[in-house]
Amino acid sequence: MPIEYAENDIQLPDGRIEKAMDWLLTYQRTLRALFDALPQHEQMRLARVPNPHLASGPMDIYVCQNGVMATIKNGLSGGQITANVIIVNEGPTRTIVEEFNARAQHLFTFMDPMSKLQSQGYCARFANHLTYTGNLVLVLIMDSDNRSWIPPASKVFLIGWDYLECVSAANGPEVAANESLAQAHGVMHLESLHNARRLLSEYRYLLASAKNEDALQHFLETYPQFIYPEYTECLSKPSLAGERQPDFGYQIQTSLGPRWVFVEIERPQKLIFTKAAEFQFTHEFTQAKGQLLQWDNLILRDLPFFSRRFNGLLRPEFHLVYGRDAELDAARREMLSAEFSSTSNRTFSTFDDLAHRFEMIISRVFAPRHQKG
Repeated sequence: MPIEYAENDIQLPDGRIEKAMDWLLTYQRTLRALFDALPQHEQMRLARVPNPHLASGPMDIYVCQNGVMATIKNGLSGGQITANVIIVNEGPTRTIVEEFNARAQHLFTFMDPMSKLQSQGYCARFANHLTYTGNLVLVLIMDSDNRSWIPPASKVFLIGWDYLECVSAANGPEVAANESLAQAHGVMHLESLHNARRLLSEYRYLLASAKNEDALQHFLETYPQFIYPEYTECLSKPSLAGERQPDFGYQIQTSLGPRWVFVEIERPQKLIFTKAAEFQFTHEFTQAKGQLLQWDNLILRDLPFFSRRFNGLLRPEFHLVYGRDAELDAARREMLSAEFSSTSNRTFSTFDDLAHRFEMIISRVFAPRHQKG
């Protein structure tokens, strides 16, 4: 990667800086390659809405006491990836958090691409000056839902020196790039933070309306993005060559290739446990669990066939949505957790769990990310 040092800055040889740049270069190249590999119509859909997860333009890299802060300009820019490395003459005196806070006012200044007018947005800063030496932090910057003004950079990485020592230069950035593309799909399917919150509010209203429990199932069938908004493909009632079909099949792109999750949605008023004193699953719940196992065995018996039907399928995953939290105490919840933790490809959620899960999805798609090394 060509390094462009700012004028009058001294060029200090430091292996840690080179390692940080290698991480960022691999991340940028991987993200661009993943995007370029998508069908053209998918690229156009992703680019239709402001999407900071896709930013892979020129970088400014600020060398700090305990790591680097890297700002990445907007858009999936083509051409050579460049980095402007800033090192103060007397040596770095700020931590990466202090560097971010010092530049926050500039980072949150937005410009209208047409008139070139500028406007100061909400200026976010870290509440304290933790060193974050062993962590990777990603901050995404975008305008409000009803406006599309552009910030100086859409993506800011805070990378601690110790984090780089813990993470493989070949694996860490590739995983991060795949996650960025997945979250970009989330932005595309959810459209905006306002729309995502509206979906969550509508779903919670249905949860609180006992007379409308049947509407919960209809809601999920109408808005499949509520379960896995990061999907690259969503199939309704995919055929698994059996008498019954799952409600949805989601393809989700990961660093290891396509991930396929088949979701079965049962009626919310069905009980998980019997009324007996000892913990016993109802016949209906046992049958629903058994259906997942039947589908799993069916696919694994003829994996080459299903890999052609579901592009890139290697190991199917299954997600059962069933019942309500009202009948679950701590002991029953623990029993369910043990039942589904015994296998790596089956997940269980109550209809109430989906609300908590979607709230976490919103925070991942539209808010900063923090990862420990």
